[in-house]
Amino acid sequence: MAVLETSGRLDRIISSMPPQRQRVFMMSRYRGMSSREISEALDISVRTVERHIHLALKDLRNLLS
Repeated sequence: MAVLETSGRLDRIISSMPPQRQRVFMMSRYRGMSSREISEALDISVRTVERHIHLALKDLRNLLS
């Protein structure tokens, strides 16, 4: 039961992220793509990808605690 609740919370948090941050996070964590691969796929810099991932993880930490 707790796993389903946590999974639901994760889904809601990810869904509430800005679209680009959500896209980058999903590509990184669910598709296993590297920052370079995401950068090329979305035509953004690797630094921007890393920033989106950092902010997404920060969002998750803050909202799950």
